[in-house]
Amino acid sequence: SIIDKDGTVVARRFIDSAAEKDHLYRVLNQIKKAQSVGNRKTPKLWRYANNYNSQISVNAAKGIHDFALEYGCDVIVMEHLDIQGKKKGSKKQRLHLWRKREIQRTVESLAHRSGMRYSTVLASRTSQLAFDGTGKVKRSDKNYSLCVFPSGKQYNCDLNASYNIGSRYFLRYYSKTIPEKVWLDIQAKVPECSKRTNSTLSTLSRVSAELQAVLAEFRAHTRTVERNSLLPKGEND
Repeated sequence: SIIDKDGTVVARRFIDSAAEKDHLYRVLNQIKKAQSVGNRKTPKLWRYANNYNSQISVNAAKGIHDFALEYGCDVIVMEHLDIQGKKKGSKKQRLHLWRKREIQRTVESLAHRSGMRYSTVLASRTSQLAFDGTGKVKRSDKNYSLCVFPSGKQYNCDLNASYNIGSRYFLRYYSKTIPEKVWLDIQAKVPECSKRTNSTLSTLSRVSAELQAVLAEFRAHTRTVERNSLLPKGEND
């Protein structure tokens, strides 16, 4: 998702390597069948699986980079995933984890090569919260890639998460650059922005609206001061 600083979703795109995924799942099924008959060592099949997995990572990373480059993005933001150390689980799960790690590394390299910045945000609850600020979502029983909002609306889980990921980056930027007094006033009006794990796209939109109001008030005050400074001495009272 391409997101602007005021919470506007400029563009969206799904990146999927369907052919490579089909090949990967077929090889994994072959490995599963071989292991079910006692053949524990299948180096050739695992080599195929790793190659397909690497190709999926390259395709995804290039797709993300090209999409950001197409819209002139300044920064690519992704979730900060805990991918250090030894991970438990099946080899299939670890393949998926390795793919995420390679995608992030490749995206970061491509972004820096193109003059874009790369940043990560806290991953907690980006998928659990609805981007419209209505609360927690539920996974659809019929289709796990869909989530159901408290309002009953169905939405794509990954798309919903991408909105919240981009929003958290801008909210973090605002919290560090805006004067503390102004930011505390905004937190009083938009309590969700005080805790990053509660922030969504709706939070960014509300914070942006409050910032616009503060800016408009400041500009009006500045014009008044400038106008008074032009009056003859004695008339400023």
